Amino acid sequence: MLDFYAKIPFYANMFSNAGFSLTSDQTVPDALIDSLVISGNESIVADRLAELLDAGLGEVMVFSRPTTGASDDDEQTRLMQLIGRLYDCELCHHSITS
Repeated sequence: MLDFYAKIPFYANMFSNAGFSLTSDQTVPDALIDSLVISGNESIVADRLAELLDAGLGEVMVFSRPTTGASDDDEQTRLMQLIGRLYDCELCHHSITS
């Protein structure tokens, strides 16, 4: 899915400037995907987002890709609740997993 962006010069340059060299066939390397995509259960996602914020990340763009068989609305609600806990805990500096 991300390989599409590697074919657009703006994104290819941005990836390269960030230290991610594209392959000769313009495929996105696994290391870039790992730095852009967080997947797993709520605890894994919460922990990774907390790590990024603790490291100084100032802006997060979140997209949901439902995978559990639950309805899109259920997944979206759970994601929004997770982000709400993240925001609340960022203000109070407590762990967001619970």
